[in-house]
Amino acid sequence: MDTKDKYNFEDFIDIVKALRAPNGCKWDRAQTHESLRSCLIEECYEVLEAINNNDVENLREELGDVLLQVVMHSEISSEADEFNIYDVIDEVSKKLIRRHPHVFGNDLDAPNNWEDIKKQEKKKETLVLSAVPKAFPAEIRAQKVLKKAEKEYGYGKSLEETISSLENEISSIKNAFFEGLEKDFDKEIENILLDSVNLARLLGKNSENSLTNAIEKFITKVEGNQE
Repeated sequence: MDTKDKYNFEDFIDIVKALRAPNGCKWDRAQTHESLRSCLIEECYEVLEAINNNDVENLREELGDVLLQVVMHSEISSEADEFNIYDVIDEVSKKLIRRHPHVFGNDLDAPNNWEDIKKQEKKKETLVLSAVPKAFPAEIRAQKVLKKAEKEYGYGKSLEETISSLENEISSIKNAFFEGLEKDFDKEIENILLDSVNLARLLGKNSENSLTNAIEKFITKVEGNQE
């Protein structure tokens, strides 16, 4: 393939096809959906790192790496006669149009009906919580499960109940510790973590971002004391 000053999307697809071709790159040819799982996760987190650092130049590069993963997975499926990148684009385009009738149609209430539209698409009336992917980081999955539990089932603790629950769990651990009782603290820790996520949600905060900020502050504090 000749070098160009500016490559477009079609060029990019051709490059990936060339890498996967019999006379292409040995490593790229060997990849499967399964072998690329960790790569996709890592690239997505590198995008988040660029966003957190407000690093526009790096963000552009990392988004390209995520796009490579999308095209690679699509090419692997294309070789198996399952679907190709154009099918992926077609499906997501139709979904965006379908889920935004207030933009592409006449339903002015659509912004408030997002979840209803999604449910109609999936044709699932039950197991809403189980549908939240287990592959999500626990903090993010917890936020989504708690939000859906409240919206779909009217189930959840109020702010006051969440604070009270946190106080009781911490008190239980403290009492057992100071009284020298042998106790498995797994249940209390699990409840504290879940209640903490719910507390952040009820206060309008993103617990994933809050924990990330707390970690960075902790690192700065500890490493700052080493200087």
